[in-house]
Amino acid sequence: MYEVRWRVLRDRADEILARAEHVDDDFARLAALAVALLERHAVDARGQCQYCRTYRARWRRRSRRCLTLPVISWYLEEPIELIDRG
Repeated sequence: MYEVRWRVLRDRADEILARAEHVDDDFARLAALAVALLERHAVDARGQCQYCRTYRARWRRRSRRCLTLPVISWYLEEPIELIDRG
């Protein structure tokens, strides 16, 4: 489930990046940032990515799920009116 969700978001970020390259340099940079974060935080079937698993606190017994996927998912899918531009 998490891997499929990651692939869908990765494809969506790629589409946005392709459109952004023709519109605005700053927008293209932000889209490239989303793509780079998704690449760095690719998740496995349990929702954990290798990057977060490597850098978790040593005293924790259970590794935590990566938070990059839900955050990028929220920003890519919520209506633009809900996103705080503050």
